[in-house]
Amino acid sequence: MEDWQDMFSAVGYSLGTALAITAAICTPIYAIMLLILRLPALRASYTWKSPLLGMYWAAGTLSVLVFAGGMFLNYALSPLCGTDHVTEVASPDAKHKIVVYNFDCGATTDFSLLVSLLGSKQQLPKNKAANSLYSHYHQLPEANGIRKNFEVQWHDSSHVTVRIASYDGATPIKSQDGVVVSFENWPSPIPTAVSKSSKPKAQTPKP
Repeated sequence: MEDWQDMFSAVGYSLGTALAITAAICTPIYAIMLLILRLPALRASYTWKSPLLGMYWAAGTLSVLVFAGGMFLNYALSPLCGTDHVTEVASPDAKHKIVVYNFDCGATTDFSLLVSLLGSKQQLPKNKAANSLYSHYHQLPEANGIRKNFEVQWHDSSHVTVRIASYDGATPIKSQDGVVVSFENWPSPIPTAVSKSSKPKAQTPKP
């Protein structure tokens, strides 16, 4: 919903700017043309309507160009932050969900593992972080495989435990919207190399 609100805000701002610039440029020109074309020599003929028709087209074209330029600038200057590696685990009553995701702002702020509690129908913003309950700087969330570094376990609809590798112990219990969220350390599995012992080669007795 927040992404739609940002888009509507950008459209409204670009449209308002386009109309304001078009009115500021075209209104004085239109007024001057009306004064000139009201001369008796021109009023006797219908040719004076052609310049005004061209003025209408020019105003419309200018509005479209300014609107398109405003939308392009809004997209180009939009925040470089983004969310990815998203994992959602719903509560038993399907009213809430724990969201573990990566938040990265490129050169300004490096990637971080974030944990948020959202409503079941609430969407994670694409270009900004949600209200996070926990964050771990420079840790990329991995939900599966040998690099798995977190685990989410709902005990019931109001109690959930989030286990995170290298958990720093900050604020182990938090409460939001009637849900108690507990944080614990989750040890990462360390792969062990399996060494294969080679059988000694049988030596052939010398004659």
